[in-house]
Amino acid sequence: MAYYPKSQVQTNQYAEPGKLLKEDFTPYTGYYWENSQGEIWSGKTPQDLPSVKLIPAFDPENNELQPPIESYSISIVVSDDDQYNNIKGISPGNPSNYQIIPPFFQTYPTQQDYQIGEFRRYFCKKSNELIYLEISKKIYDLLVTKDPQILWQLYFPFEIPWTLTGDKQQAARTNRNIVLLTQTRLSLPKFDLYLKEDYLKYCQFTNASNLYTAGGEYKTADGKNYIGYYHIHDKTGPMVGATHIKESHGLLFPINTTSSYTPPSNNYSPPSIGRRGGGGGGY
Repeated sequence: MAYYPKSQVQTNQYAEPGKLLKEDFTPYTGYYWENSQGEIWSGKTPQDLPSVKLIPAFDPENNELQPPIESYSISIVVSDDDQYNNIKGISPGNPSNYQIIPPFFQTYPTQQDYQIGEFRRYFCKKSNELIYLEISKKIYDLLVTKDPQILWQLYFPFEIPWTLTGDKQQAARTNRNIVLLTQTRLSLPKFDLYLKEDYLKYCQFTNASNLYTAGGEYKTADGKNYIGYYHIHDKTGPMVGATHIKESHGLLFPINTTSSYTPPSNNYSPPSIGRRGGGGGGY
């Protein structure tokens, strides 16, 4: 690794999930540093070896996809009829005749999201098949705006808010309610099964001890209103007793479990399209 004066590098930067990629386009999460030429490398400093070159997940200035279009599965917008192609001026070698098939992308919450207590998750459903994909916000925006570089004609994009913190049982119920309401409102059969009914995915809870409730907040497993000391465990949520102990002790369940979320209306109707040639895999 070449020597860089301190004035020419920014060190000890940290990439949240979804920000950077390795050169093989696999996601990178962790420390990185950047030189004056704009090159990004893994590690806290140039002396932190071995170091691999990194690239942004997308270019915010030029609004371009990373990786480039050649790295995605594609659909070729051409006909099997050569005469038709000639009349329409369609050339299989023209990049404008290729469209990206939306790829799976797992969006991870940032520390700021955890401070807020919520973040957005982005999905799409193939219009003529029961196929769901979690996607990046970038791909979601391309689908919503019907960008010509993506195969928007065959995919319906949607998003949902996702609770990350707070009471464990309440967070699970809120996320479940949102999923089921969205599933019903937007006619998305079995969307809950695509998520494997994991309504605590990404959630984090803070340990707390010596808390007290005068009633009306929690109930025990047998449905009784709980009054007394309780604590919050980071994995199991609220529990009976002022502090966590090794001996078995009961879970507490929130009494108020309603959700006020209203999914957006389904006003997105993909048009019918003509014949399409072969493309890459992925669906």
